[in-house]
Amino acid sequence: MKRRCPYCKMKIPADATVCRYCQRDIPPLPPKTCGLARGLLLTMAFASGAVAAGLLYGYYRERLIWENR
Repeated sequence: MKRRCPYCKMKIPADATVCRYCQRDIPPLPPKTCGLARGLLLTMAFASGAVAAGLLYGYYRERLIWENR
């Protein structure tokens, strides 16, 4: 796999640390993040929000029942 040197814009190997054309140090590639972890986090957040909304709704209904007695 190839990437471009940020200085001279020539194609170099993805794992290169020095550009072979301009001889400058190449910053490392950012680490790849797993999309699965982000999706799982969003799913957990949505599920906990739904549970909280359900509990609040149940509390509100019980409160109305007790007030009407």
